[in-house]
Amino acid sequence: MKKKRKRYQTVQPTPEPASEPEKVIPITAGRVQVGDIVKRKPITFSDSDRKDAGWMLGRVIWIHPLGRFYVVEFGEGRQAVRECFMGVRK
Repeated sequence: MKKKRKRYQTVQPTPEPASEPEKVIPITAGRVQVGDIVKRKPITFSDSDRKDAGWMLGRVIWIHPLGRFYVVEFGEGRQAVRECFMGVRK
């Protein structure tokens, strides 16, 4: 008997709006969705000390199917950096 393979859902990047200012969503309780703009403290590309990390705006590009973590992209184009954060809170 053959095992069924899991099918994963891929998420396409959202197209960039043409010269419209980005709408900043304030940090509130709730669940994030793909495409939301969130304010986070990335520690991956900051100095070695966690306290040195500053707040940055980034776009949610992927959410784990079970809601365990989500990926936020900071920057644009070739200079974009991605980092994962726990949970699915705003």
